[in-house]
Amino acid sequence: MSDLFGRVRCCFSHMDLCPLAEFRLFDFNTVIGKKGCHKSLYDWQPFFFCDMIMVIQKKTCRSFFMIGNKCPYRLSIIIFIFFFSFLLVTLFVQTGKIEKFDLSIIHFVQGFETPLLTSIMLFFTKIGSFPIVTLLFLLISLFLYFVFHHRSELVLFAVVIAGTLVINRLLKEYFERVRPDIHRLIEIGGYSFPSGHAMTAFSVYTILAFLFWRHISTRFGRIMLLIFSALFIFMIGISRIYLGVHYPSDILGGYFVSGMWCTLAIGFFQKYKNRNHAKD
Repeated sequence: MSDLFGRVRCCFSHMDLCPLAEFRLFDFNTVIGKKGCHKSLYDWQPFFFCDMIMVIQKKTCRSFFMIGNKCPYRLSIIIFIFFFSFLLVTLFVQTGKIEKFDLSIIHFVQGFETPLLTSIMLFFTKIGSFPIVTLLFLLISLFLYFVFHHRSELVLFAVVIAGTLVINRLLKEYFERVRPDIHRLIEIGGYSFPSGHAMTAFSVYTILAFLFWRHISTRFGRIMLLIFSALFIFMIGISRIYLGVHYPSDILGGYFVSGMWCTLAIGFFQKYKNRNHAKD
């Protein structure tokens, strides 16, 4: 019995926790070939436990973004959902069928107006502004480079943020939707659809959640990471409606475009990482 548990520990010792952002897969034949893990018929128990752990690892590694090499169709499905949702919102915006929905949400959100809530919303809308996003990008980039020594992750972060800004500018110039003029609490120029704050918030905090996920080992820490990211994405978006500078459909359109863009960028990033691991 002690020999059995010794061999189980042997198999455990040769298997790391699989980081989410790397999707490393383990080959059963490789594991049982490790020193001390014998292949005789009488030693089937350690191999059974090793195999179970590898299956759990494979499933766990794909449980968040679900875009591993073995499941490329899932990546396409996620992109298609975001793309179709954006097209649907765009169709409603151009035909004016979403106007009633927009106005009802604006009146509902602005119905909670108080001096304190206005200060809170101004805080969140400033977090999503270009100067703050630029500062956040520089700080996170330094952290990724000098602390984690992640050059490829830094490139992913930079490409996503830069791409978000370019895509937003192109879409705004194409649709030329005028901002709402109902009850503005701040003045701002430019077009309305899709919301630049919503797109930037979604891209920044989604990529940060993706990059920091594998560096947080506890379930509580990961849950807090997701809650923090979702909270900032939601609050930055709702602040633009509260302040009267965006329609709700602008916010939804921004979320959908950034969701599609982030998924596509993460997919290419994973493919690049997996290819490098395969070469190693």
